[in-house]
Amino acid sequence: MEIGVCSISARDWNIDDVIAIASSVGFSFIEIWGKEPHVGDRTRADAERLAGLGDQYSLPTRGYGSYLRAGATSASEITRELEFASHLGADYIRVWAGEQEYEEYTQDHWDAVVADLRMIAEKAAQRDIDVTVERHFGTLTNRQEGARQLLADVDHPNCGLNWQTYCEQHPD
Repeated sequence: MEIGVCSISARDWNIDDVIAIASSVGFSFIEIWGKEPHVGDRTRADAERLAGLGDQYSLPTRGYGSYLRAGATSASEITRELEFASHLGADYIRVWAGEQEYEEYTQDHWDAVVADLRMIAEKAAQRDIDVTVERHFGTLTNRQEGARQLLADVDHPNCGLNWQTYCEQHPD
């Protein structure tokens, strides 16, 4: 069995230390959190340095937790994040499902998120990277029914769901 860790669990630590410690306690892989202090400027050099650390510690990067928001992100940012994930050697990229919650979405926003997720999934597939959206407050996947309907509407084999549990109270 493989067990991974997302570096956000040590959000205030230097990524070098996170990788070294995660490897030393037996994790099999890591998802790199897409914020500072873990990703630098998201250049190719930053990604290759992180991939090299993973190689050094036998802790491959399986995922990249981007902050792309389908339906609200520019094409250039999508390309930049997919390139970063590719240079990391990530198997998947995490993408947020819009900026509205399922109970309050507008049809225009829903349609934009669906179109973006299809496009991101297609571009990611060309790089052999899967796309996952997660259950999260402030997104169309904040509820089970929203997540199911969104995946059905996107209908792309390269787009899936990363379901995370949380209490019904919004975290600080």
